[in-house]
Amino acid sequence: MNTYIALLRGINVSGQHIIKMVDLKDLFICLGFENVITYIQSGNIIFKSAILNKMEIITKITEGIKEKYNYKVFVIVLTKQEINAIFSSNIFLKRDGINIKKLHVTVLDQLPSKEGIPLLNNYCTNKEEVIVKGNTIFSYFPNGVGRSKFTLNVIESKLKTKGTSRNWNTITKLVELSN
Repeated sequence: MNTYIALLRGINVSGQHIIKMVDLKDLFICLGFENVITYIQSGNIIFKSAILNKMEIITKITEGIKEKYNYKVFVIVLTKQEINAIFSSNIFLKRDGINIKKLHVTVLDQLPSKEGIPLLNNYCTNKEEVIVKGNTIFSYFPNGVGRSKFTLNVIESKLKTKGTSRNWNTITKLVELSN
C-alpha cells in the first residue's frame, strides 16, 4: 500500500461546495482507500491505496465527488515522497527572519510554461517573493496573502496550468500525518 495526499481545491470556501470532512472520509473509504485521515476543512486527505497510477486515483476521487455531491472538484494527488520533497526543498526556510506563517505552497498539476515564470514577479508587491521549482511554487507574503495581487488565477493564467495552494503550516502537518 502506498501513502497518498489528496489536495482538493475549492471546497468549503465562502459557503460553496460544502463537504464535511467526516463525509469526505466516508466517501474515500467507500472508494476503496484505506487509513483515511482528513486535515482541516479545506480538503486535505491522507490515505493508502494499492493503486499506483495517480491519474486513476484522481479520476476515482473526482468521479466519486461528482456522483455524491453533483459538482466537479479539482484534485491533485501527491505521494508521501513528493510531499516530503516539497517540505525539504523550501528555500525560504534557509533564510534568517522568515515568518513561516507567511509561507505558502502552490502545487501545479503539470510543469509550468517556462515563458510564464518570469511574468509572475510582475504580480509580487510589498516585498513578496516567488520561487518556482518544478511543478511547485513557494511564495513568501511578508505582509500577508489577503491583499496580494499574486493569486492562483494569476498563476494559472501565466503558467498555463492548474494548481491548488496551501499555507506552510498545512504542508508541515500533512508531512507529519503522512509519515
